[in-house]
Amino acid sequence: SIANQEIIVLGDLGLSKLKNTISDIDIFTKTEIRNSNKTTLEDILQSSTNINYSGVSSRLRYFQIRGIGEYEQFAGQGGPNYYVGTLIDNFNFSGLGAPISMFDVEQVEIFKGAQSFTFGQNSMAGLIRINTARPKQFKESKFLLEIGNYNKKNIHILHNQPISENLSLRVGITKNNDDGFIYNNYLNDYSNKRDELISNLKLAWNNYFKNGNNLTILLNILDYNLDNNYDRWSSTNFNDFNNFISYSDFEGLSGNESKDALSGNSQSLEANYEKVGFYNFITIITADNITLNHSYDGDWSNPTHWGNYYYPFSQSEIRKRKSYSLESKILTSAKNNNFTIGFFIKNLEERDNANGFIFDLLNYTYISNFNSNYLVEYSSFYLQDYYKINEDSYLTLNIRQDNYKNEYQSISTVSDYYGNSNLTNNPQYNKKETILSGRIGLKLKKYYLSISRGHKAGGFNQNPFISESNRVYAPEYNNTLELGYKNTIGMLNIDINCFYMNRENLHVNIADQADQENPLSFYFFTSNIENGINKGIDLSLNLKLNKINNLFLNVGTLDTQRDS
Repeated sequence: SIANQEIIVLGDLGLSKLKNTISDIDIFTKTEIRNSNKTTLEDILQSSTNINYSGVSSRLRYFQIRGIGEYEQFAGQGGPNYYVGTLIDNFNFSGLGAPISMFDVEQVEIFKGAQSFTFGQNSMAGLIRINTARPKQFKESKFLLEIGNYNKKNIHILHNQPISENLSLRVGITKNNDDGFIYNNYLNDYSNKRDELISNLKLAWNNYFKNGNNLTILLNILDYNLDNNYDRWSSTNFNDFNNFISYSDFEGLSGNESKDALSGNSQSLEANYEKVGFYNFITIITADNITLNHSYDGDWSNPTHWGNYYYPFSQSEIRKRKSYSLESKILTSAKNNNFTIGFFIKNLEERDNANGFIFDLLNYTYISNFNSNYLVEYSSFYLQDYYKINEDSYLTLNIRQDNYKNEYQSISTVSDYYGNSNLTNNPQYNKKETILSGRIGLKLKKYYLSISRGHKAGGFNQNPFISESNRVYAPEYNNTLELGYKNTIGMLNIDINCFYMNRENLHVNIADQADQENPLSFYFFTSNIENGINKGIDLSLNLKLNKINNLFLNVGTLDTQRDS
């Protein structure tokens, strides 16, 4: 027989083995990532099923799992609340992307379907978790250089160093440079460049006591500066796919260039005390300070090329997010039960400052400056119980209560086409929600069945001139039935999951037109519709031909419908 590596699901509350889970989870280990030369998150997601992403940013930022997820988030188009969450270790980058390379990634986990009972916020459709390697008690160094056309030069450096018997340090640095393949004929330069610097420092202290108990403390610091441009639209796309030329002049933007830049610093401190045979007590503290710069112009912005069709406008948005979180949980067991009990609290502030052509209004007026402040105070309490029926079967129960306190306010500058402007202070809005999520699941040998309820919190539409009846939208709920089968027959691994999701109060983007005489005065707002259904199948087959060759097949089907 050929032994397979036992895989632990790090995102599971109880750190379960993959073979015992009753969720649809795709896991890509360090070995799989290395052997398949998957160097980006895009490469990994393309190997999974029923997961998609939208290409409106220089790096992946918006994901859809089983047909549910965001596609974009421009200024005033919603607060920090998402269907699909993105985690790097303990850092939450939902709605911001994943500023990390795959060079020192230990494991990528893709959770499909509602995971609100585990992760709470930002997980009604699923969650993507990227786990980087932890410090080890031996010396290790790695170096990778990538060179390609369009001036591509990528350098990855990693060093792991034991400092003492109990202390280890791990440092990774990635530098990416790339001109991109779209040439700007007006500026005589490439306008889709990437200039990225990412560094990750981890310091781990381990102490093993004489009675067998142990304490681990991990400090994790992630620093990132993705100074990228973004200009992917060209009129030549329609008739010549070999010659992508842009004509934008980026007038009105700093440095006359588009931007899709992400910079910031994230820190976490994790402590894990294990009393052997009794319990694990884990506490995690995180802090994030992140800035997103998204600046672009109208694609018809160049009088030399477009002539009478020249339509100049630009918009720049600086989004700043600060957040702090604390989580404590205890893992313990009693007879046939394995319990996980914990709480999570988080404070998040997101400020937007947008300049340019933000919202078009009535009577030839538009919002030229938009400042918004979104505050979220979030807390939750959760319980998970695995009850072991026998060696191959068990019952699982999850309950989680999420408490949201949202506060929102904005200031707008309204301008007209004659150069006049005035400042408007918009009202402050407050909203509180308490939402219960849960799951009950049964695993009988190779089969499992689960029923769960997830949610996406409600919020505010940010357009300052939207009608008050459309200002607030209610939470969305997701009731899911899943039936799965996992088995190994000889060298063939089979994993099939059938899901049926009944959605309530769906969040949908509705377009409205402020001025019936002006087709440019359209805007979007979020509203609720009563019901929708998403159903489908995920199938994964893996045949281990021999020690060095695998043959695999991943297939996903999806069928969706929603009310009018």
